Amino acid sequence: MITYEDEPKPAGFKISVVHRKSDIDDHPQEPEELNEEKENYFLLKYTSDQHKNIDVVLSAFASSFLKHVSLIVAAGNQTDVISLEKLRRSRNVTVVSSSDAELLNYLYTKALGFINCSLTEISRLTIIKAQRWLCRLVLSDTKTFRNLVGNKATFFDPASVESVIAAIQSALKDSQVQ
Repeated sequence: MITYEDEPKPAGFKISVVHRKSDIDDHPQEPEELNEEKENYFLLKYTSDQHKNIDVVLSAFASSFLKHVSLIVAAGNQTDVISLEKLRRSRNVTVVSSSDAELLNYLYTKALGFINCSLTEISRLTIIKAQRWLCRLVLSDTKTFRNLVGNKATFFDPASVESVIAAIQSALKDSQVQ
């Protein structure tokens, strides 16, 4: 982490950058073992400044078609947690704060799948991270995401609750086959 302070620096002052191993570097040694430990939930990473159609995903999980699987929404900050709690429509949806890196890593590790419901997305880091933790990907059908993961995801129309349900059901079926 680089911090900037508004104080004059003495002559010859240098900034040194220290790279700390990021949580994306924490990849399991034995991916096969990780697959056996998956729990019956999908993870969605959410921050309010991103263009995500969270309402469609929450509606999908409120439907009777997805009552047997859970959604954990990792919200960016406490304000997002409070906002999402107000939108939550179902008991199978849990909202947690993603500010705890250790908790977030645990959630990625155990998640059966990862959902990204972006309408327009610039950052692809969460998808790459989910792939590294062997999560099944359920993504908005955008050109960016198709270019990123090819056929390694189940895609859905981010404006359609029915499409989200079908994509999750497909990912669940795929998980039972493997």
